Amino acid sequence: MAFANLSTPPVSFNRPLPVLQVRDDIRNARHAIGLWLASFRSENTRRAYCREIEAFAAFAGDEDVTEAAAAFLALDDGPAHAVADAWRTEKLQRGLAPASINRSMAALNSFVASAPRHGFTKLRLEAKGERSCAYRDTRGPGLQGVQQILDLVRKQKPRKAARDEAILRLAFSLGLRRGEIAELNIEHVDLEGERLSIIGKGRAERELLTLPTETKKAIERWLALRPNADPCEPLFTRLASSMPEGRISGSGIYHLIRALGERVGIKARPMV
Repeated sequence: MAFANLSTPPVSFNRPLPVLQVRDDIRNARHAIGLWLASFRSENTRRAYCREIEAFAAFAGDEDVTEAAAAFLALDDGPAHAVADAWRTEKLQRGLAPASINRSMAALNSFVASAPRHGFTKLRLEAKGERSCAYRDTRGPGLQGVQQILDLVRKQKPRKAARDEAILRLAFSLGLRRGEIAELNIEHVDLEGERLSIIGKGRAERELLTLPTETKKAIERWLALRPNADPCEPLFTRLASSMPEGRISGSGIYHLIRALGERVGIKARPMV
């Protein structure tokens, strides 16, 4: 199956694009997708881009992702850009946010940029995204807001209070992302040296950060409640009685901080 000739833009996008006979090797397309996804260190990025390429195949009217990819890689630059523009227009008509459209176009551009390096296509693509506001409100709750949340945390049961305060102090004093906090093991914390090591976003190696005094004390209080824990165990675990104890996830940290903030009147941004 292959994409139809789109030299004349379709009038309606209520249906998937019509398709023709495939002109490329399905096996090569499968390799191209596999090598492309494997090039990303972040599992979250791989999952997100996998969803995008699946959505692209569905838009093209093909149930098989590799067939849709093979058809697209076989196109010349002009028809390929027409297909990308059609997908973007379909998203606009559905009222999707610029960030969602740009993520889809970035995934398509990334996939096509990867394929020529492995000899799978000569296609060059510059799928156009949507202009969006570059400003992002990165302000935290402020010192007063943080103190209000910490005061609330200390009123919880001892085990939950100790864990939550340590998480909060890592987030607010060091500005760590929720994923960076969630992936920490006990062995990544050097209390004697007053430092910890994290894997920053897009990094392959761990980097050392100095622990502020109050943050170090909070981690010490939490670990004192886990005297027999193995260094390879997660630094922060789930405490919900309805779930087996294990590593807390990044989304779990988001919902934890959001719930605490809302209880003191601080509204969090939606999770992205």
